[in-house]
Amino acid sequence: MPARVPRRALPIACAPPVLVAVLLLAASAARAGTLPSPAEAGAGAPTLAVEDTIPVPTTLPVQIVTAPRVTLDEILRRVTAGEAHRDSLMQDQSFTMLAALTYVDATKGGAPETKRQWEYAGKVYRKRPDKVRTVPLREKSNFRKQDAADVQVGPNMGEELVNFAFQPRTRSRFDFTIQERHLVAGHVVYLVGFTPKSKLDDLPTGRAWIDTKDFVIVRQEFWYRDRSPSPLVFKSIDSCVLERAQVDGGWWVMTRLLARVQVTSLARFFARVGREKLSPTVDFTLSLRDWRVNRGIDDAVFATGVK
Repeated sequence: MPARVPRRALPIACAPPVLVAVLLLAASAARAGTLPSPAEAGAGAPTLAVEDTIPVPTTLPVQIVTAPRVTLDEILRRVTAGEAHRDSLMQDQSFTMLAALTYVDATKGGAPETKRQWEYAGKVYRKRPDKVRTVPLREKSNFRKQDAADVQVGPNMGEELVNFAFQPRTRSRFDFTIQERHLVAGHVVYLVGFTPKSKLDDLPTGRAWIDTKDFVIVRQEFWYRDRSPSPLVFKSIDSCVLERAQVDGGWWVMTRLLARVQVTSLARFFARVGREKLSPTVDFTLSLRDWRVNRGIDDAVFATGVK
């Protein structure tokens, strides 16, 4: 069995055993303004450069764009500041959480068969400094053991699942590269890749889309394709995709998570011993919607026994 992960590193931890295993991919990973104008460029500022990495449709004439190029170190610093600024302004949140586990079984000569093994819906309330409450709305499960009451959400609003590689305490453990630049709605979006510096480090490889308007991460993908963070449980983690959107007046929040993992034969054997079926491929989906931010949640919402 994988080592127990501290709850502070796992923003959403759910009871069904396969779900805990799937969310371990995110937990193990977690333990791990605008561009300056030419007038702002002073001593030590980035120099003007020809921006040749923004794709231009072949049907249009080539446009040479000149702009102050921000260094990679400066991008990383601004992301850290942008994420911290976003977090500091949030005083309370509420949202609806929809989660599901789907088993994927290969078939001979046809499309894979899928089976929805577990799904859950709940309403979540969070308020600084440490108030949190989850109200279950619905659950449907094919697991033998039913643990609906144990679905939990942590009080942290910082979304470490999205920005773990860019946090000061873990940033030195990654190598970063600027892979692409795109011009979106009049400002630049950077695609920054990251890989662990050490192959012995239990960290994923991935990439993040950074919007330079607010210097926050708007989308991230990471994976463990050539190694596993938990070899006894996972053969590989093919992909984990996290998406953010602006909600309720412009707040950047996580709205969707998609993950696919390949499960080991050993994990499937122990599942059979416990009289549970475990598919070799498991998809996990999480949707967070109906966001309300800084609406002033009454403390009575968090009182024990309140329905």
